[in-house]
Amino acid sequence: IFAPLVVGKALQEIPYKDHIVRRMVTKYNKTLAYFSNTLLACIPWMKISDSAQKGTFNSVKAENIFIVGAWFLCVHLLFLGTNFVLTTALREELKLRKALVMTASTKTLPV
Repeated sequence: IFAPLVVGKALQEIPYKDHIVRRMVTKYNKTLAYFSNTLLACIPWMKISDSAQKGTFNSVKAENIFIVGAWFLCVHLLFLGTNFVLTTALREELKLRKALVMTASTKTLPV
């Protein structure tokens, strides 16, 4: 994950104003972001599939899966609540507050 980031940033910093990498990143910025997030979301999926294939989940009780799901929900609600309280305390306008709460509450890998 770190190596492509470093290589991409290094290529963007080549000191030419009209460098092809800089033009491509500017042109396809949203597409690259969606592609990156999709690939990042596939990592847990691949790990779960690998564990299922090895039979690791055979010994897991259904109640434990529900407990993990409940903790998952609690973490989301905690992040949303904390960010809502902090942005309300800053007295920002509603549009900015919504954007801040959603951005600050976004989690990819920890969850």
